[in-house]
Amino acid sequence: VVQGEPRRVPPGHTTLQSAGSGPPPAGAVPTGGTQRTDVRTLFDGASSEVRGLSALFQLTEALDDTRDRAGAEEALRGFVTDHIRTAEVAFDAAPPDVALDATSGAPETTPAVLEETAAGATTLVLPTGVSSPATITIRIPAPEVLSNQLRRLLVVAARVLGSRLEQVRVLTSARASRCLRETAGSRRT
Repeated sequence: VVQGEPRRVPPGHTTLQSAGSGPPPAGAVPTGGTQRTDVRTLFDGASSEVRGLSALFQLTEALDDTRDRAGAEEALRGFVTDHIRTAEVAFDAAPPDVALDATSGAPETTPAVLEETAAGATTLVLPTGVSSPATITIRIPAPEVLSNQLRRLLVVAARVLGSRLEQVRVLTSARASRCLRETAGSRRT
């Protein structure tokens, strides 16, 4: 209802949050608290959002145009700020004592998202699935609302970035090997 008039809003197009008192939204991390969520938990149930899929397709197109880590990081940074205007994005910024695996100290088995709310901001630490950058840290100042839909979108975006960076690494290595073989071959003649 807007100014007393009922309005039809298609599902998935608007997130509303009351500014009044009451309990925090489901899944919200209390101020000063830290929450660790297994990535699989974020994708339980009916969590297929068409807008999210469209956004991820746009991200993959932007990443396809990148040729190095700096370009890929810039593409992801642009993607994040398209969805959260005030977000700050850092790569490999997780504190060294933070374990993103299912059992601290063991090899990574189940990726996890760490979420901390403190000092008027929510910070997400997302696994990429590659060694560098192993994590992406996104700081979201208040009053931005972090929905589960946005959490899922960011988790997948981090993994898509990791996949593209691995692709770029392999392509760069293959090109370097080919150049070495061609150089060695020209010396023989």
